[in-house]
Amino acid sequence: MNGQDYHGYGTPGGGGHARYSRQLPLSMMGEAGQRRLAESKVLVVGLGGLGSVVGSYLAAAGVGHITLVDDDVVEMSNLNRQFIYGDSVGRQKALAAAAFLAKVNPEVKLEPVAHPIQDALLDWTLYDLAFDCLDNNESRLALNEACRDAGVPLVHAGVDATRGQVFTSIPGVTACLRCMLPKGRQDRIPVFGPAAGVVASIQASEGIRVLLERFPPLTGKMLLIDLADYSFETVEMERAEACPVCQRD
Repeated sequence: MNGQDYHGYGTPGGGGHARYSRQLPLSMMGEAGQRRLAESKVLVVGLGGLGSVVGSYLAAAGVGHITLVDDDVVEMSNLNRQFIYGDSVGRQKALAAAAFLAKVNPEVKLEPVAHPIQDALLDWTLYDLAFDCLDNNESRLALNEACRDAGVPLVHAGVDATRGQVFTSIPGVTACLRCMLPKGRQDRIPVFGPAAGVVASIQASEGIRVLLERFPPLTGKMLLIDLADYSFETVEMERAEACPVCQRD
């Protein structure tokens, strides 16, 4: 995809691409897995403390096409956890994130979209996976519904102070976000920077497993994390019988 030259993938003695040499030996990766990532198209919605980290790991891993969606601008208060924006206060997050990730990996195609997810004109059927890195349930539920209608898996994450959660939703298989999230926006919440980093790293790991067609551990499960006492708990997530979104599967 995207005309990338992988310098020896599949060629005897080629040795693979030096950029990915530390992940190619992984049992879930290999040359076939690396090609699969290169051929993948993903959507990262929300480029704050979660999305900025998720996007960085996806680009570094070699995911071929990343669409970056956020209509906000960088604020000084973002910088305790959104480290990719150090010199970009006042700039559109989608554009600043694309500029940063292009330096992380110039082989990746980056598509910034500086609009709310409700207004973004996207062909959802082209995407292999979406990441919910948003900070309000109104936008999350809009993203959830679009993913369900298009059959696109969604890896959700959220963070609140020292706490976080990660959940992988597969259309037709698991519960969706509508099953468990209330409607409406939330007030601005405090965020402990390292909590966002830990949660985003797990979210990126889940997404890469989905793209590699390796069964993600959090499919249909919610991982609850609290860095206040380093607690990790996994709970089963069941479909709500009355969920109007799941009923369309």
